[in-house]
Amino acid sequence: MKRLFLIFLLLNVALAFAKDDERTLEGYRIIHIERENTKDYKDSVALAEEMKKEPVNFRFTLGFLFSVGYKAILGSIDYGKFYFANDVEDSTKFFQGAPIQLGAVAWIPLNEYNFALRMGVLFESTYLFCKKDLFFDDPENPGNLKKERGRILQGRIAFPLVIAMKTRTSPFMFELGAQIAIPIVDKYESVDLIDNDFRASIDVALLLGAHAFINQYVALDLLWEIQRPKVYYDDFLAGVSDIMAVGIKLGVVFTPF
Repeated sequence: MKRLFLIFLLLNVALAFAKDDERTLEGYRIIHIERENTKDYKDSVALAEEMKKEPVNFRFTLGFLFSVGYKAILGSIDYGKFYFANDVEDSTKFFQGAPIQLGAVAWIPLNEYNFALRMGVLFESTYLFCKKDLFFDDPENPGNLKKERGRILQGRIAFPLVIAMKTRTSPFMFELGAQIAIPIVDKYESVDLIDNDFRASIDVALLLGAHAFINQYVALDLLWEIQRPKVYYDDFLAGVSDIMAVGIKLGVVFTPF
């Protein structure tokens, strides 16, 4: 009797192991995964939670932008001709200042929640300070270099065009686009850089940024501007070439309409 009971017990144990360790005809083990632990189930739960959130939609709006920031004029320097490394703290940064922008912007939705175009007309004023002594070509005596530390006053009309991308329920978006700007004022001390053909007639820049809706009427805007050569021609700064500009601006957009 004891022997029969022991055999019965061993058979139950063997069946239990056989059930827990299922295998295919080829001998591969079959692993059972609970539905709650599958990727599809987790993705469906996350999607359901996302759909419950209040959507943030794009709508056609017209607003006003005010922004301030930082701007620098950079370039490649020829140490062997005019400069010495121990005289220059930063070999590429020559001017820096704080741009101020004012203007109007408009949003044009491409779909309800994810994509929109933003365009605008902005007036920008910048006062740039020279970081170090530089060599300038004297416009009154061409070919005569003078060493000094001056300042630049810039004024231009800018036309940004960016595409904004975001998720359905997010008030935060990323922006990518370009900007064309027409200089109307550009003076180094008393020298008019536009009249003396020291600068380009049109500025073209790449824009990268982020935008956040605070509420229906107010939004925050952060934009990087990268303006490739040539901002100024090589004749402007002796011994300096490939002059470009970079800047970052933080702004507030008011949309009362």
